[in-house]
Amino acid sequence: MSVCAIQSLLILFLLGFYPCLDTLTCHKGIMLKFDNNLAITPVEWFSLGTQKTDSREICQETLLLIDVGERSVLVGSKGSSSAGAQDSRAVTIHSQGSGVVAASYVQYCSSDLCNEANSSSVLLESLPLP
Repeated sequence: MSVCAIQSLLILFLLGFYPCLDTLTCHKGIMLKFDNNLAITPVEWFSLGTQKTDSREICQETLLLIDVGERSVLVGSKGSSSAGAQDSRAVTIHSQGSGVVAASYVQYCSSDLCNEANSSSVLLESLPLP
């Protein structure tokens, strides 16, 4: 790189111009699991890699559990979100009782690789014991 180009970059940095600093790196991936007792036994949740966001996006991770007796389905997503969400984390129980549980976990965060949950325990820890 020429001395002129380096000097130009230094001047831009000194003036407060930091290109690409408003982007994040987020884990990305999906999960779909059908099995017995997923409301009791945590499942590993792997990232399939990373992705860069644009300046209007933040990282997110979401889990949805539907458990009917011994049969369960667990759906998960990691990546970026442009929904205008702010940093937050929540577990919501949508339905509970008579052997049916429907619950979700969602996290929106705005630092690099912050969507780092590695198992469904982030959801299960908040479920009331049967």
